Amino acid sequence: MKSSSRVQPEDDGAGLNCPESFHQSRKPQICLAEREHKKFHQHHKKVVKVWSTQPMDLSSLGPGITLYFNFLRLLAIVFCAMAVVAVPNVLFNWSGNAYRSADLELTTLGNFGSAGEALEVCYASNNCTSVMYYNITMNVLGSDVNKEQLIIGEVYLDILAMLLFSLFMLYIVTQQPKMIQQVDLASITIEDYSVQVKGIPPNTDPDELRTFVQDQFGKVADLRLARNNRELLALSMQRGRLLCKQEVHVMRRAKARQEGKESVVEREAKNEAAVKERLEENAGEIERLQQIQGTENAVSAFVTFEVEGSYMDCLKTASTPWARLLGRLLGR
Repeated sequence: MKSSSRVQPEDDGAGLNCPESFHQSRKPQICLAEREHKKFHQHHKKVVKVWSTQPMDLSSLGPGITLYFNFLRLLAIVFCAMAVVAVPNVLFNWSGNAYRSADLELTTLGNFGSAGEALEVCYASNNCTSVMYYNITMNVLGSDVNKEQLIIGEVYLDILAMLLFSLFMLYIVTQQPKMIQQVDLASITIEDYSVQVKGIPPNTDPDELRTFVQDQFGKVADLRLARNNRELLALSMQRGRLLCKQEVHVMRRAKARQEGKESVVEREAKNEAAVKERLEENAGEIERLQQIQGTENAVSAFVTFEVEGSYMDCLKTASTPWARLLGRLLGR
């Protein structure tokens, strides 16, 4: 009997018979997809359960995701606390019997009875005023409660809910900078090896600057020049506005030709020619700036070192006293 040449699938440890690779199975395999997902997304292994996951467990995803998850988590807790504070108001209103329907209006203060009656109160100075007197008393949880007392109690509960939310906002404002610092300490990014060099000449050659920095501090992994393209961007925006004007003149001229207004046709043709001339000038200026772009518009440079020692040496020899102090503190 011939032995079968078919490859037998192996158990991947999760109770699934899964081939070793995609080449051993021509049919789609969910287990293989999950295995590849875990292979290329190692950081997802830290997130096991939603309720037990802490914000710092997501620090490898960056400070933005960590702060967002922490904000949603705390916001859900605060909303739950505010809901607990609002429950007594709902129960008190539900104990009334003014409404006969079964709608949400039973949870409002109107279910406790009418607004009350207006009484005229006169003072010794013969000044009289109208005062609302809530003379409705209901049995709430075994106790007789006047509607006026109930309103005061519900106001206190609303104030408590607002205080909870205010404390939450104050806590978020003070906690976020600390969490950003914790995420920065727990993760290594390109910022931990990069510095910005200011005050460089506009015609700085990146290769020459790289050689100079490497001779001074150590090997550079990457160097990028920040360039000032303000004039080029302004000309590009101007070109867009001129193109819009040209299109308007073309449409007006076409409409005037259909209506037989020759004077309007001639006027719009002149306007279109003027805009076209300005477009040609704009294109020439853009071409001139593009030719010198990359040679005379450098304003600063971002240098990324390969090792931390070079980065620290660069900070220690910075031109400003504060940067030198920072370099000494970080170098300890």
